[in-house]
Amino acid sequence: MGCFNCDEVYESQFHYDEGCDACIDSLVKFVPKNCMACKSCELACALRHSASREINAAIEQGNAHARLARDKFIYDIKRYIGEYLVLMEGLDALTFTGGIGEHDAALRREVLSSLGFLGLRIDEQGNAADGPVVTTPDSAIHGLVLPTNEEIVVARETLRVIGS
Repeated sequence: MGCFNCDEVYESQFHYDEGCDACIDSLVKFVPKNCMACKSCELACALRHSASREINAAIEQGNAHARLARDKFIYDIKRYIGEYLVLMEGLDALTFTGGIGEHDAALRREVLSSLGFLGLRIDEQGNAADGPVVTTPDSAIHGLVLPTNEEIVVARETLRVIGS
């Protein structure tokens, strides 16, 4: 099966009932047996949770697990784009947000380059400058970098809940 997303153990692969000791034992046996490089899965989880700079630094130092984790992360992004592209029957724009999306030009390039067959054309200067537009004017799909402010969203939602 290979290395799976740490946050994606599909029910078809494993069934878990909360509080079931036998299920926990099965999971402990399932993970090492079905993951080619569990260390890489751990790093992939770290990459998803803001350790991108550390992963990239480890790659520069030749850490093979870090390279595999980043490659897996990029693979997952591409897979999700492909799934949504089919479900939505097309794509007008692809946006990158959050810390990694806003500040990792190499990641954006790797993701966007896989969409060239659909007419997406990367603007290397725009991408290197972190956007806001990272595709050329003649690109069939627009690539955008949009800054996020998660803190204000949380503050507004908190105010809404407290105020009601």
